[in-house]
Amino acid sequence: MQHRISLTARGAAHGKNRAHSPLGPSATSMWPTDGPFNMHNREPQPVPGDTDRVSFLPISTEFAYFSANMGHIFPGYGLRGLTAVYRRLKDYASWQARLDLRHGLGKISPQAHLGELSCAGPAMYVSFHFGSYRTLPLELLAGGRSVCVVLSGDLLAAYGEYHAGLMGTGMPGAGQGRLYLASADDPSLFFRLRGMVKAGAHIFVYADGGHGARRDPAGKGLARVQLGSAAVMVRSGYLEIAHLLDLEVHLLLDHSPGPFQPMGEGRSISCYKLPRRGSRVDSVRDGLGLLYAKFQQALLECPERWEALLYLHRHSLPRSHIGGWGPQGRLLGFTDGKRAYALDRYTYRKYPLVPPGCPEAPGGAGWF
Repeated sequence: MQHRISLTARGAAHGKNRAHSPLGPSATSMWPTDGPFNMHNREPQPVPGDTDRVSFLPISTEFAYFSANMGHIFPGYGLRGLTAVYRRLKDYASWQARLDLRHGLGKISPQAHLGELSCAGPAMYVSFHFGSYRTLPLELLAGGRSVCVVLSGDLLAAYGEYHAGLMGTGMPGAGQGRLYLASADDPSLFFRLRGMVKAGAHIFVYADGGHGARRDPAGKGLARVQLGSAAVMVRSGYLEIAHLLDLEVHLLLDHSPGPFQPMGEGRSISCYKLPRRGSRVDSVRDGLGLLYAKFQQALLECPERWEALLYLHRHSLPRSHIGGWGPQGRLLGFTDGKRAYALDRYTYRKYPLVPPGCPEAPGGAGWF
């Protein structure tokens, strides 16, 4: 399946309604409890950097799994440090959801190298859900060349509606490119992308898009890479396609100070070109290693800008050495609805917590 959306002046400059985020309602500042939670005596704990606020509420499910993901990749964060990173991550996501991307739409990037690339011949651009990642395909589109973004099939409709509201529909004006959305689950994806390249379009891929990995239980098309202290199974098929289509591969990462940085004004986007390799195997192996090594450098500086830390466990469990986990650091209590659990952050297994005297407790009427 393939969606086509055209960049028009009406949508870019005079859209009446602001586009809604394809990721759902705007994120709000929802913290695990506004601070760590003591499961034994419900003592309030101060929030890192905000000693005036305390909370008695239990830790959320989202924070518990986020802390496990962080613990595998970047061990050494205590509960207070994890809370601080989580809080900044949620703030960043909330800010980004409120961005009006029509501001600056159609302006060629002032960064000379990226501007030259966007106007040059077809290439594959790879990024992560890091920083203001949604603006990157639009930066390329501003160069006048069409861009095809590869997404999971179940995201196509949401992203199509989002970008249609952002840019409008219809035939593009002179010198304007089109934005295409292609399904990563399409069996004929290679042939569709080959047609796009022949027509002169760039290909854009998010390397940490997880749906393809989750739906591939046999592990075909996946490769193991090192990210921090963890090994992660990631998609690799896009690099095979780039090799077969003889495309240059560029890694784009947004390092702008904040998501409110206007498009085309003071943006800080790094662009790294992967070296060519002679064989397909070498292209995939070396390409993945370089992509994730560069990405790790960015994460070490600002882990709170990687949105996937909230859901990485759903499709690609990070695995680290058990020696890096102390017995006290593995278990974390959290609530899911009205029930309490303990999460083993090393194995990602959760265990129900049953108060003494409850029918479900050992020796109670409901215990079997």
